[in-house]
Amino acid sequence: MMFVHDVRFLSRYPFLKESKEYIEGKNLSIDAIAESPVYGSAIKIAIERIINGIKRKTKYSPILNLEDTGYEIYLISFPLSKIFLSQAEVSENLRQLYAKSEGMLFETFIKKENENVRTEILREILNFSRSQNRYVIYFADYLFYTKNLKDGKLDLINRRMNNGLVEVNENELITIARDILERKYAMTLNLSGVNLPEIIVEKAKLLKNEIKKIEGEISPKISVRFKTNQEMPPSIARIIQKIENKENTNHNERFVLASFLLNKEIPVEEIKKIFAHSSNYDEKKTSYYLDYLSKRKYTCPSYTTMKSLGIMISEEEEKFKNPLAYRKKEK
Repeated sequence: MMFVHDVRFLSRYPFLKESKEYIEGKNLSIDAIAESPVYGSAIKIAIERIINGIKRKTKYSPILNLEDTGYEIYLISFPLSKIFLSQAEVSENLRQLYAKSEGMLFETFIKKENENVRTEILREILNFSRSQNRYVIYFADYLFYTKNLKDGKLDLINRRMNNGLVEVNENELITIARDILERKYAMTLNLSGVNLPEIIVEKAKLLKNEIKKIEGEISPKISVRFKTNQEMPPSIARIIQKIENKENTNHNERFVLASFLLNKEIPVEEIKKIFAHSSNYDEKKTSYYLDYLSKRKYTCPSYTTMKSLGIMISEEEEKFKNPLAYRKKEK
């Protein structure tokens, strides 16, 4: 059974088919939105969504004094934010931050819905079956859905499987759905050949400049001094940033970071200071691990290997073999 929802509900779940149909039913082109004294405010909200998302301050903020129109504006701001992410050339790392903030908002909302509504929403994101209180996903779909998740509990080897169906609970289903949405949110649009309204182009330029300032503010504060003038590869900087922010880093990320720094001849004691920022830092284990890697002279994995391990790589890095070969493109 499919439900029909009002715009207040749809504004919380802009990815739903019903949400897209609602926007299409308003017959609002990008030009019409840009020229509208009412719906034009969706441009400002779209930009705020991106900036707040990158700063991890995402909030649900429809214009309440406009009643349903305020929720319509907020709903329209979502596809506009996708346009601005592409037009302002927001980097992959920052797009991921934005996507994770939107994903967090989705998880907050869906956990407050009743069981039937939760199931309805989740079915639009991924394929699964339900029998009593059990949720099952066909194993091939499960592998595809969880390929980027870094939660050992969700590894197929740790799951119960029967007749090719993998069992999950509802919270795990929401976690998987959130990751799928975040991947979609972080994707850019191909706007080549699209004539955008001048106000969109101008606002995108302003956003681009604002993003540069923010990027400088949130870049890792952990200092790493190379003997050469090599730039810090974005993928390495992101791992360091996760450590700095007390986010969980998996074994593959720690290995990439450690092998990179050792090959750049950063002293073990300096590398230990970086890992010491981790929320689960263990000095004895870290010392043993670094000494082990140092003695065996492990090289840093290639970007191809890193991608296969689910480690985020920027577009500019793909031109190089591995982080050790990375050089920032001169302008």
